[in-house]
Amino acid sequence: MMRLLPIFCVAAVCLSSNAQAEHVRKMAWYSLSTINTACRDAGGEPSASGNTYSCTKANCDGNGGTCKVECNSRQQTCTGTTPSRKRRWADTPTSILSNGMRPANRAAPAHSGQ
Repeated sequence: MMRLLPIFCVAAVCLSSNAQAEHVRKMAWYSLSTINTACRDAGGEPSASGNTYSCTKANCDGNGGTCKVECNSRQQTCTGTTPSRKRRWADTPTSILSNGMRPANRAAPAHSGQ
């Protein structure tokens, strides 16, 4: 029994770290063309099979994490996966594929110059 204890401890640590390692959230439904455009812009890898299409971007957080947007055209549902929990505004394909960060091309507030 004592020999099995370290194995159980290692397994428990691995399972708990994997459970905390990614965050999956429901998103609005996006068309295949929208996902493909966001995927291309983010440098991700698109995939499609039957009613399901997705984009996966490796190392989206700079620490080896993977971001993914997956949609089902029949059910008209999408989910986004990021390596860690992100703010609520991050529920767009572009934001999810950027690890929940605001899009880089988001316009800054105008400066009045006064």
